[in-house]
Amino acid sequence: MQWASALSVQSQLSHAFTELKRQLTPALEFGAPDLAIVFFTPYFDAAEIAAQIQRHFGPRYLLGCSASGVIGGAREFESPINQTHIELVPALSLTLAHLPGVEIEPFHLQNDDLPDLDSPPQAWIERLQITPEPAPYFILLANTDFANLPGLLLGLDFAYGPGRTIGGIASFQEDNILLHQGKVMGTGAAGLALKGNITMDTVVAQGCRPIGQPLSITACNTHYLTELDDRQAIEVLSQTYHELTPEDQELLRSNGLFLGIASTEFVEEFNQGDFLIRTVYNIDQTKGAIVIAETLRPGQTVQFHLRDAKTAATDLQTMLQRYQAQDGAPHTAGGLLFTCTGRGQHLYGHPDHDSNLFTSIVGDVPLGGFFCNGEIGPVGPTTYLHGYTSAFGLFRPKKLS
Repeated sequence: MQWASALSVQSQLSHAFTELKRQLTPALEFGAPDLAIVFFTPYFDAAEIAAQIQRHFGPRYLLGCSASGVIGGAREFESPINQTHIELVPALSLTLAHLPGVEIEPFHLQNDDLPDLDSPPQAWIERLQITPEPAPYFILLANTDFANLPGLLLGLDFAYGPGRTIGGIASFQEDNILLHQGKVMGTGAAGLALKGNITMDTVVAQGCRPIGQPLSITACNTHYLTELDDRQAIEVLSQTYHELTPEDQELLRSNGLFLGIASTEFVEEFNQGDFLIRTVYNIDQTKGAIVIAETLRPGQTVQFHLRDAKTAATDLQTMLQRYQAQDGAPHTAGGLLFTCTGRGQHLYGHPDHDSNLFTSIVGDVPLGGFFCNGEIGPVGPTTYLHGYTSAFGLFRPKKLS
């Protein structure tokens, strides 16, 4: 298994591909790659990008989308933001992979293509035309119009096994594009199922740290959290706030508050990374409730969280170090990074932060990806759509030669 990744910001597409080919030449020693994954600003024509990839590299499978920022060769490029608009500038990231012993199955879905969520696993299998054995790993890209993405993630977990999907939502402000097998698609979701001699590990860093203590929801109504441990939720939040340091109180006021929802109840002690992070939208004093960007249910364990650049960096470092300590980590051949447009320079004040941290801990592993309008990755046994998150898919052979 061999991966390679490169990035170009040349303003002429022919020059960009000359630069990419020079950087990616080592990946061509085994002939045409099995897989090409491309992310690009819509400065270029998507159909011409697909044609150039086929002309220069001849991959068997091609997947990609438009983005406000791209990642390639462990470098990050983010389009400048001019007041409320993203400036249209050239950037192109290309990742190539030779995947011997790996079966690749492409699929494309529209909003009305999904089975009902009450349907059995077989309905999902028949719709995607992908068998569950051997168990597949999914790379999934969605356009902003694909409203049924949470349902699709539930269906993939249900039919194919938990936590096997990684990806993101295209992120230019409008007119986003998916590239799927050389075809330009303006709507829906597109992806690939990888099966056979491949393992995909995931690292999902949500960039938050807990404050206060884990608590149980004792009363709620959809998005409205009203009681925690039989106390009014607003009262618990007020107490938590007043127990913070002045620095953390200021952080809460400036960066907002988040609620972590435990990914599983079957642990004795909750640690950072065990929670699905959701935004606190509002404090509704008239209803005596905290409004959360998630449907809640009684009995869930939750904990308030804060987010800032230092916390995001520490969280990612912890997750990557935890991954690097795993037995299979030294055999990682390549990776894809799906990170939020709210991270990068916007969060850290300088480029390449998450890519550089990845390289410093995991090593010189080819890394491609893009800045997303929503990131896809597992927390515990379930795959979720995230925000402000860096989600890595890290690939290695299942059987070492």
